[in-house]
Amino acid sequence: MLLLQNRLDAALIAIGTQIVREATRIHARLHAISENTGSNFLKLIIFFVSIPVFQLSHFAFKATYSLQQVKLLLVGRKCAALGGKDLSLKF
Repeated sequence: MLLLQNRLDAALIAIGTQIVREATRIHARLHAISENTGSNFLKLIIFFVSIPVFQLSHFAFKATYSLQQVKLLLVGRKCAALGGKDLSLKF
């Protein structure tokens, strides 16, 4: 069961990371298009399209970061249960 949970966590972290990378790539492309256009109306449309892209990237980053923090806390508690120090409390 634990091995399956570790695989699921790793898959979710990889998916979240890929979403952030793709959103960053899309945002960079939209920015390049915005810089090369002369129309202010087109720049405004690109700006409004880039807002949800940023929100998706930000959400994926926060979710992935939170999942990694939970994993770190669990490892720290396991280490403390085995007689070591729980160093995860410093994060």
